[in-house]
Amino acid sequence: MAFYKNPWKGLVEFMQRLSIALLFAAATYHMIVPLPVAANTDTATDTVKVEQGLLSGTAGNHADIRVFRGVPFAAPPVGQLRWKAPQPPAQWKGTRESKEFSAACWQTPYPEVAKLYQSALPALNEDCLY
Repeated sequence: MAFYKNPWKGLVEFMQRLSIALLFAAATYHMIVPLPVAANTDTATDTVKVEQGLLSGTAGNHADIRVFRGVPFAAPPVGQLRWKAPQPPAQWKGTRESKEFSAACWQTPYPEVAKLYQSALPALNEDCLY
């Protein structure tokens, strides 16, 4: 049985390495280039207007950064919405505080052995699409 060298093998390996390098370069670029502040942000009060209402955030580590945590991106997947496509979140009146993360989705706890390397799980809840 004759064996032959695949002429495309070198090119495939080169393209794989190139794509990984480009991926890391893009990720690094986005980590060091500051994102622009939203045009409708009030930096004095750290509030921003979204489709559902006003959000109140907090200052980030840099003067140009505002942090908004726990912002709903879909309606809670409970009751009739369980196992359905995500629905838009409900609107709210007034200003919603977005300074803390919301509950995480239900998941299996870490094994006892992994607790040495993992932090404790946050609060868990079905209402977790934030």
